[in-house]
Amino acid sequence: MEVKINLEENRVYVVSNQKLTSMNPPDGGYGETKIMWQNDKAVHVTTKFTTRIGENRK
Repeated sequence: MEVKINLEENRVYVVSNQKLTSMNPPDGGYGETKIMWQNDKAVHVTTKFTTRIGENRK
């Protein structure tokens, strides 16, 4: 099976159980994404965001 992805987007993808999952970037553009694994499979994703102090937000 083949899947096409857009290489012009900054994204992280996880392939698990023959499915492609796109991870959304953190709100505001700053943060981290953690992927939890169990029995060699990605099972959970946690995304935290950070707000920078003193910068203009849109």
